[in-house]
Amino acid sequence: FYADKDWYNSFSQKNELDSKIYNLSSNFEYEIYPILTNLLGFEDNPGVDNDSRIIVVLEPLKKDYGGYVRTGDHYLKEDFSLSNQGQIIFLNANLINEVSSDFLNYELAHEFTHLIVFKQKPEVETWFQELMAEITPVILNDDNENIVLKKRAQSFLYSTEVNLRDWKNSEKDYGRIKLFGLYLKEQFGDDLLIRAVKYPSNDGIESFTGALKQLNAQNNFDDIFLNWLVTNIVNDCQVNSKCSIKMRVIRIVV
Repeated sequence: FYADKDWYNSFSQKNELDSKIYNLSSNFEYEIYPILTNLLGFEDNPGVDNDSRIIVVLEPLKKDYGGYVRTGDHYLKEDFSLSNQGQIIFLNANLINEVSSDFLNYELAHEFTHLIVFKQKPEVETWFQELMAEITPVILNDDNENIVLKKRAQSFLYSTEVNLRDWKNSEKDYGRIKLFGLYLKEQFGDDLLIRAVKYPSNDGIESFTGALKQLNAQNNFDDIFLNWLVTNIVNDCQVNSKCSIKMRVIRIVV
């Protein structure tokens, strides 16, 4: 773990910081890392720095930003001059005081998923990357999932933008792929998501199409996407089991 120098020097509760870092690293080593790598595959290990360790950097970010990874860090400096040459996750240092250790685990799992998917599919579309990162906390049964889900659902409530590939990095974009990922998990389980990550293609839709064929699914991707759009309006398994998400009940007061 590393921390931004100016932020660290001004941070007064260093004992609390040590405790949170210890809990975060322990949870990552014994829960997040083994579960996600067993399901989705490994990150680039040992990577360009020839070091198997994951580097986590705490730096102050804007409000509502949990963290990020830089794909350029996966390359040597002679290939990308701004590379930090390592498997590096940046987390928002301001969250140390604002949220619980459990929520930091959520953010770390999200960002680590990006490292895994980048290794499996180095040029895959952003929406696919983010869908996988949004759904892995569900797989991990993270306690903060319902809080994040409500926020994502509210951001998508009035959106008419449904094109997965039209990614603007907005809250609506995250809401869209969060709900779509939940729908896919509800209908097909973890197996579809796992197969899509491992399918040999950098095209997100093609990856899901290939995974559906491997599962001998009756519907193609276009049909499933249409059913999901209907689900956002109906969400009633009594109408049709393909038009509901049963694993999470979302109640949004307007």
